[in-house]
Amino acid sequence: MDDFHSENFVERCLAGNAQAFEPLVRHYQNAAFATALGHVRSRADAQDIVQDAFVAAYCRLGQLRDRKRFGGWLMHIVANRCKDWLRDRSRTQPLDSAATALENAAVVEHADQMRRLDLQEAIDQLPDHYRSALRMYYLSGLSYREIAEVMEVPLSTVCGRLQQGRIRLRQLLDEHELIAMKPINVTEQVQEVVCQIATQQVQQTIPLEDTEHIVFYCAIDVDLEIRQAEGDDAVLKGTLSAIGLTREKARESVEGIEIGADQVDNFLESGPHEGEVFVATRRQQNGQLEAESRGSGQKWRDDVEGGSYPWGVECGVKTTDVFPQMQAYAGNLPAAMHTGLGRTTRITVYREKLEDIILPPSALTAEVEAVFRPNRSSKRLHGPVGSASLVLLVPKGKRVTIIRGQVRAYGLQGSIGFIASTCEEVADIEGDVELFDSALETAHHIRGKLYQRYYRAFDVNRKDSETRGRRQVAENCRLEDIRGGVDIDVGGVQIEATRLAGQVRIYNRFGQTQLHQDQLTADSRIELESCGGDIRLSLKETLLDEAYLTAFTLCGRIQCMAFEDRDDDMDLFTSNNTAMVVLSKTPRRGSEILAADFMLKSEAGAIVIEKAN
Repeated sequence: MDDFHSENFVERCLAGNAQAFEPLVRHYQNAAFATALGHVRSRADAQDIVQDAFVAAYCRLGQLRDRKRFGGWLMHIVANRCKDWLRDRSRTQPLDSAATALENAAVVEHADQMRRLDLQEAIDQLPDHYRSALRMYYLSGLSYREIAEVMEVPLSTVCGRLQQGRIRLRQLLDEHELIAMKPINVTEQVQEVVCQIATQQVQQTIPLEDTEHIVFYCAIDVDLEIRQAEGDDAVLKGTLSAIGLTREKARESVEGIEIGADQVDNFLESGPHEGEVFVATRRQQNGQLEAESRGSGQKWRDDVEGGSYPWGVECGVKTTDVFPQMQAYAGNLPAAMHTGLGRTTRITVYREKLEDIILPPSALTAEVEAVFRPNRSSKRLHGPVGSASLVLLVPKGKRVTIIRGQVRAYGLQGSIGFIASTCEEVADIEGDVELFDSALETAHHIRGKLYQRYYRAFDVNRKDSETRGRRQVAENCRLEDIRGGVDIDVGGVQIEATRLAGQVRIYNRFGQTQLHQDQLTADSRIELESCGGDIRLSLKETLLDEAYLTAFTLCGRIQCMAFEDRDDDMDLFTSNNTAMVVLSKTPRRGSEILAADFMLKSEAGAIVIEKAN
């Protein structure tokens, strides 16, 4: 097979030719299917994920750095879609039923293996590096060289894995069973969706003049990636997208999306460029659905001046009226974030006039949701039209603040802040990372300080509700290698952290916090606290010997497995009375107990202290 030159078709798509996407789908669909099957056992689910990934790739073509590497880039999107699918399924399945399902699945799988091994089952028994290569070989139809490019490994590695993999397969299967797995063909389905999506490419250089700060305001749905710029100007590139009932309507709609960029003396006062922001779906008396919108400037002022926390409650009731204990956090932006909203270059992605659309539920496939995320009802789907998938390149030393976007940031030599956003990943940042009313999924290799305030609920369910919140939130947060300290106060998140340094305070009110720590620097002190969530601390054995540790709980329990089988029980101080339970490995003077290297506090949750593996 001749090598496939994906860059030619990518260029034609970026020039507005949607039909040029069809050869890309046809060529890579079964390689994507093979990748999905590596994560998801069901062929039907894997096929749905592949279709979704192709549409997402079409809408993000502007983010593709090397257009010759479309295949490898697509496989990353497929893998991420599979992880999202598995995570969503685990959220909706109760733990007990999930365990039962796993047990039942194990019984069924064993019975199937006893009856007959087909090719896919045999491949599943092989080591991962053989599985991936063999699925590509049997399903994709790609050349060895293309498989190497998609898998991002040398050609010799692919040849070796295929040779050894086939040898192992022959040990599991009869010769007649070595047949290719049935491939898929999603070209028509993907192209049908793509041809109702209009896109417009963005390539814009934004002079920063004398400003040190950038504020990026998302008045429509924006998927934003932030990276380091090589020059002194900011650069914005990517794709604007819109869906319509016809191709012509979609093209008219995408042309109504605007990008404004200029300098203002005080963003807190000026706010973003003036447009309309979708707020909610409203049902009229005749049953029709209509969009409730607000001017972007007014929305910003409501957020800032409304006195509610976090940043504007649409019903008009202040959080502090209901929960007075939140008064200390109401509108309490960190000082650096205030500075970043002063003299700044502002960039706004917006519409002057909001456009909305109503669709039947049958129209909302996973592919359509890549560009349209509506409020839902049992009969109709309603929401704003228009989204953007963009890359923002930020010059060295500049601070950037993102408001209302879904963001990833990598390799910045400055600080970054998020307001009312979802931060999917932030990595390799020289400065501070600050999140206010913003979800965080992953943060790693941060040289500065990590700050977060976030109290949103995950979901509100109402029987026969006409609308459902469109907000995406992170239930899980992973932190790794944060060097400048941590100051986190969140309502309820599942936090897993590793290697934190500096002054660390994590107050996870009702979520679960797990910290793995293998060292403690001279300037480090770690405090983990909760109201009703559990705290689990895993320490390397040397830290168990050297560090001071204290745990307090009012009505929870403390399990100290780390010191079970050790000879230093005399160093442990415990107290259990009607007021409080205390466990401490410190000199027993009160001031030293309270100044321990590790301070764990829970009002009602469990505290577990264990030795790291």
